[in-house]
Amino acid sequence: MLPREQNRWYKKVLGLWVIIFCLSFLNDASGQADQLGFVRFVNLVSSTHNTKIMMNDRSLYERGYKPGQKTGGMGFLAGDHSFVATNEGFEPVSETMSIEAGKSSTVIVMSSIIRDEDGEVAEKRLLAKVLRNEGKTDDYLITMFNLSERPSVSIRLGSKSYRMNSGERVKIDGAAEGSFEVAHDDQVLDQFYMEEPGNYVLMIFDEPDGSVNASFFIDHAFEVVAIGEEEDTGQDGVKGADREDVVTE
Repeated sequence: MLPREQNRWYKKVLGLWVIIFCLSFLNDASGQADQLGFVRFVNLVSSTHNTKIMMNDRSLYERGYKPGQKTGGMGFLAGDHSFVATNEGFEPVSETMSIEAGKSSTVIVMSSIIRDEDGEVAEKRLLAKVLRNEGKTDDYLITMFNLSERPSVSIRLGSKSYRMNSGERVKIDGAAEGSFEVAHDDQVLDQFYMEEPGNYVLMIFDEPDGSVNASFFIDHAFEVVAIGEEEDTGQDGVKGADREDVVTE
């Protein structure tokens, strides 16, 4: 992990690059603000190499994104748009997504490793999942996604612990304003403050060294749509439905 000062500098540069990218696109969409939809990208690829993303044949950031990094919301005209994500050593993912005016989507780029009968790596490829914003919520919601390759992961969120299977989603209703600490095996991964109603999204993923980490952002109520060549993983393209028995004392 970069020192705090370097990390802040990196985020500023990254944010400036996203602004420049958006302005270059919005110049073409001048006077059509009511026809814009917004997209955020999150990189959860477990790799020591940065993930590079192109949207409509334009690079979002030449240096690429480290595991856990994400962009802000970028405006695009409503309609079909293509993106390509690449990472050294992985088969790339290339998709076309439909963007709706006045709505936002989050594209999660992640890795999948296929092993043969002997346990050897047979294929390494990138996958993409889209979280679509379906409108503002008046509640305090927390949604956790376990995107770790581990069979299950135990996460402590505030005073409660949750054990989630790989690919599982857990939605927590009835939260209230306050600070929440996120930990795994007594190691603090992240901390966030619920200041206003909304959907607070926490994604659990694997770092390149095999350790578990978390990436956090704030969005509103959404449905999950799986894209890319994946097996049928269940409801909304994410393995497992919402569970009430995931809390462990």
